[in-house]
Amino acid sequence: MSHHLYHTEAIILTQRPSGEAGSFIYCLTRELGLVMAKAEGIRHLKSKLRFSLQNYCLSEVSLVRGKEIWRITGARLENNYQQVFRQQEQKIALIAKIFSLLLRLLKGEEKNEQLFVLVKDLLVFLEKDLDLEQLKDLEVLAVMRILHSLGYWKKESALEGLAEGQTWDIVELVFVNLQRNLALGTINDTLKETHL
Repeated sequence: MSHHLYHTEAIILTQRPSGEAGSFIYCLTRELGLVMAKAEGIRHLKSKLRFSLQNYCLSEVSLVRGKEIWRITGARLENNYQQVFRQQEQKIALIAKIFSLLLRLLKGEEKNEQLFVLVKDLLVFLEKDLDLEQLKDLEVLAVMRILHSLGYWKKESALEGLAEGQTWDIVELVFVNLQRNLALGTINDTLKETHL
């Protein structure tokens, strides 16, 4: 019986050990949405896959669906954001919070290319020189846009225009800063209403 091989861009959100040297990789993919896939032998020093499947990497992955789980058969690193931001703790902390939220909100596999592009472009935007205040505003904006992309954002919100945006820009951070209390209140209300 042959299995279809899927090739897709993936953002590695997190992983957890499995067995002696394997790991379950949680990745947000362009083609399949959130996927949990097994990578065998990834924790061996000689593993060719380990550098492409580290947390906060953007990689091209090859996936095959087994009887019960996905398996990663190949991966090619595009960018390792843990390395890019290795001396910028605030940026790593922001990524960790955003990825944690994604793991909390996403349930099962469902393609959402808009969300994938949003997160990928956010990682690229983070490479800009941003101060601590701008990073706080960026976190608020990112949460708004993730909630909007997943259909949780209140349509009647005064911040609808910002929440539905797809590009990342310094000017938008200024608007978020001016409306931060309203944005945080709406985010908290949204999360409370959805019981997430």
